[in-house]
Amino acid sequence: MQDPNVLLTTLSRMAQKPEVRFDKLFQKLYNTKLWLMAYESIAPIPGNMTKGIDDRTVDGMGMERICAVITDLKASRYKPTPVRRTYIKKANGKKRPIGIPSFEDKLLQ
Repeated sequence: MQDPNVLLTTLSRMAQKPEVRFDKLFQKLYNTKLWLMAYESIAPIPGNMTKGIDDRTVDGMGMERICAVITDLKASRYKPTPVRRTYIKKANGKKRPIGIPSFEDKLLQ
C-alpha cells in the first residue's frame, strides 16, 4: 500500500503536466492510509461534531467504518447521502443556508 504523502505528491506533480491523463484514479481511494490521513486532517475541526443527515458525527469513526466505505466503493454500491440543510445567523440578523454532509462523505471528498 502506497504511502499517502507520496501518492498525493506524485499525483500533484503529474497534474501539472497538460499531457498527463489519469486512468484508474478511483482505485487510489482503496488506500486505507489515505483515509486515515484525511481523518487526521479533518477530525480535529470542531464543526465535524455536527451531525449529518445520517445522525452520526466523527465520534465512532474508525477502521471498521472506513473499510465499509472502501468495500462499498470497490463493489460500486457507495452512494453519498444527501446533505443536511440548516441555517446559521449572520451578523446582520439574516440567515445563511449551509449543507452538512455525512462524515463519511466528508472524508471521501
